[in-house]
Amino acid sequence: MDTLLPFFQAAAPLMAGALSGMMFKTFVYPMVLARLGSLAGLVNSRGNRLMGLLFVAVPLGLAVLCHSSNAEKTLAWLQAHPGLLSPVQPTPFLLQVTFHAAAFYCAFLLAAFPDPSPRGQVRPE
Repeated sequence: MDTLLPFFQAAAPLMAGALSGMMFKTFVYPMVLARLGSLAGLVNSRGNRLMGLLFVAVPLGLAVLCHSSNAEKTLAWLQAHPGLLSPVQPTPFLLQVTFHAAAFYCAFLLAAFPDPSPRGQVRPE
């Protein structure tokens, strides 16, 4: 069971984020598009999808840095640069919480990523 613990520690926030992202895209996203009206095309634009990739890359990098395999190096680097987190003292627990939050957010963003075309509409040919 101890060999599966790291897997479950990494998979739990990813699965929770993916599940909540799919629920958002299924239930909330259509209501948001309906309220936007003519501006709904901006949500599915190429620029918005490109920014979405950037918004996925940032928490993904944060999750990689704060993962338990990199925690010692990240903690040493943060302690060598105390001005970055001046009111907060970096601890292994803080890195673990940051990893879980970043993994959840990354999975949520990927699951709720906008489609190239709005649902229910066929692209004109």
